[in-house]
Amino acid sequence: MRKMLRAVVLAAFGFVVLPAFAEDEKPVEKKDVDKKDVDKKAPEEVSAGSITGKVLHVDETKKTLRLQVGIPEINQNELNAINNDTLEIQRVAATERNPNTRANRIAQLQQSIANHKAKLYKTTYKDMDFTVADDVKVRMANPPAKFDEKGKIVKYTQEELKELKGPDPKAPGYKAEFSDLRQKQVVSLVLMRKKGTPMIKKPDPGKKDVDPASATDVLAEFAPHATTIIIVAEAPM
Repeated sequence: MRKMLRAVVLAAFGFVVLPAFAEDEKPVEKKDVDKKDVDKKAPEEVSAGSITGKVLHVDETKKTLRLQVGIPEINQNELNAINNDTLEIQRVAATERNPNTRANRIAQLQQSIANHKAKLYKTTYKDMDFTVADDVKVRMANPPAKFDEKGKIVKYTQEELKELKGPDPKAPGYKAEFSDLRQKQVVSLVLMRKKGTPMIKKPDPGKKDVDPASATDVLAEFAPHATTIIIVAEAPM
């Protein structure tokens, strides 16, 4: 009896569900599918900060830049001296009973700390390569110099500055082209990167027919790239 009842329920279920599946299998326009696929494949990007440096090389074909970037580093000797002077101030304040001697010694130590702070950071320079987005925006922090017939610099009118700025009044600086980039210019890059963390998998020795992506390729996919380039200063004459 139970088997018969179960068969009847399943049969009824089949009659109800199968037409629904058949109704769902309507042809979908290829145009809609393509649009959804494009949206899904578009990588989401997040800010990767900004960096400023001197242009060493420009490759217009590959859309790459090489910059010399100054990286501040703490001078450990100066930091140690600051810490020692700070401890000495605390010791003098706690043990020196003569107020004049105490005040003079603390003033000397404070001046010593100020001198060490002035030398606390040292700058090391590193050459760095950056890829550039296909639709990169290039801007000038200042408009190009304008000269009169006698070779003297003249000021732009408000209308001229508005035209140089371009159609977007909120954009920084003034419009420029990638071809305006030159060696020894100082530029600032606005960087973006692909959202997420690169997953680098170790190759499986048991699967010889699989060619896993190298760590270099994966890291390059997530490497920051420039979406905006601002020419901060022109190359010296």
